[in-house]
Amino acid sequence: MINETEYYSDLMKEFSYIRNDVYQRELWRDEKIIELMKISEKIHYHKFIQNSLIFIMSLFNDNFIDSYECESKVIDDLVESERQILLSTLKVEII
Repeated sequence: MINETEYYSDLMKEFSYIRNDVYQRELWRDEKIIELMKISEKIHYHKFIQNSLIFIMSLFNDNFIDSYECESKVIDDLVESERQILLSTLKVEII
C-alpha cells in the first residue's frame, strides 16, 4: 500500500521546482495523472486515487476542490432526525 502522506509530500516537492514554468507544469500534471492511473490498476484504492487527482488538479486551480463538497448535503434537505444528529454532533465538537 502507498503511504499517502509521503505521496502528497513528494508531489508538493516536485511541483515546487516547476511551479513557475507553465510548460513544465503542464507536462508534470499529465505525467502524474498517467502515473496515478497505472497505480490505480494495481492497488484498487479508489479513495486514494480520487483524492490524489483532486490534489493534483488543485495545484493548477485557485479554487481548491474539497472532496466534502461532493458528498455533503444542504442542511435544509436533511430529514429532522438527521438534522438533530448533526446539531448535537456540532454542539459536542464546538463546546
